[in-house]
Amino acid sequence: MVIPKDNSGTRPVWFVTGGINWQDYKYFWQHYYPPHRHNHRADIRGMRPGDRIAMKTDHFAYRATDNQGDPVISMGIWAVGRITRTRDHLVDVDWRMGEGRPLDNYRADGIANRFPADQCVWRMEPDDDATRAFIALAFSTEPVDGYLPDLAPSYFATLADELYLPIDFLQEVNTLLAEKNQVIFQGPPGTGKTYVAQDLAEHIAGSKDRVTLVQFHPSYAYEDFVQGYRPALINGQPGFELKDGPLLRAAKRAKAEPGAKHFLIIDEINRGNLAKVFGELYFLLEYRDREINLQYTDEPFHLPPNLYIIGTMNTADRSIALVDLALRRRFYFVEFHPDRPPVQGLLRRYLSDQAPGMEWAADIVDRANELLQDDPQAAIGPSYFMKPGLDEAAVNRVWNYGILPYIEERLFGQGDERLAEFDLAKLRDDVSADFGQENDA
Repeated sequence: MVIPKDNSGTRPVWFVTGGINWQDYKYFWQHYYPPHRHNHRADIRGMRPGDRIAMKTDHFAYRATDNQGDPVISMGIWAVGRITRTRDHLVDVDWRMGEGRPLDNYRADGIANRFPADQCVWRMEPDDDATRAFIALAFSTEPVDGYLPDLAPSYFATLADELYLPIDFLQEVNTLLAEKNQVIFQGPPGTGKTYVAQDLAEHIAGSKDRVTLVQFHPSYAYEDFVQGYRPALINGQPGFELKDGPLLRAAKRAKAEPGAKHFLIIDEINRGNLAKVFGELYFLLEYRDREINLQYTDEPFHLPPNLYIIGTMNTADRSIALVDLALRRRFYFVEFHPDRPPVQGLLRRYLSDQAPGMEWAADIVDRANELLQDDPQAAIGPSYFMKPGLDEAAVNRVWNYGILPYIEERLFGQGDERLAEFDLAKLRDDVSADFGQENDA
């Protein structure tokens, strides 16, 4: 195909509303939006071969603030291209970039107030600095890292304070999601994996309604997660009805709202028989722009690019061996371990802020984890003690009825003397002795 010479230096630049299936639109058709047909007829007839054109999301999102705390408007771009031929209301386009996933959150400051958010065709004249800067950003071939890269660090500042985690860690997870769409938080129990996954997903999505939570277990199957037949009354008679699982329901919500981020959180992902639960989704996790027929329907299905998956994995659970290489290749893995950032020091930061004078509980946990260093996945996480109203009596209850039984199970067969090392009173004495030696030094 011969691409006309780019004449966009003097010609208008066009922004048209599209969606996640933009790769199926080899042209932009005026009648695709019948309610706006007559409104845009003159604009579409004004398009010429060689003009630049961008497929935009259909709305702006007032979802963040800049470094001064002022609202910032963001807009997604699905794809950009150049018009190759026009035929009345039919426009052929050579689309480039995107490969089926949006290039997220181009800054739209100073532009949004010129156009109604639901207008399907924008004609932009590159005759002032603000418009030229916006056009240059929208058509840039540089990759866009992270969710709102130009808003860092303010976008995650509030969430970082609430979670007592570093801002750069939250930004890094966001970048991993932008690159691969799927991450797994892995680490010992009590390290906050599920809590952080839910709060981070809700923060990015902007609504709890865009976050779906499911927990895997040994009896969980494909029919539970994706789609399967379930008993139902049909015309008053018992029978079976095809029901969507949480994966398909989340995917449909994401497809219905292509300009927003949607999340599926899979808690305890390694407790299920993953090959059985995921089925053909192994393929779709890697190829978001491809379609495949599901087991119970002939309709082609693809995972929308605006659906993100966060799994959590308890590494103290010996079933972690069931996680095969096929799944590992499709996810980024983020470590949550008490002895390494970002979890390292988390409990002390929380206690200093929420329970002053109880910081010694963090010393106890650190000391116990030193004694467990031969089995690092058995480490004690900070979440046990991140409770409102924590006092000495609460620490004793948590230790004796929550932590000691867990440690006893991990040390099975090592004898009573080994378990005695984790007596709370002994640990407090050891910590006090170490503190005294440091002061003498």
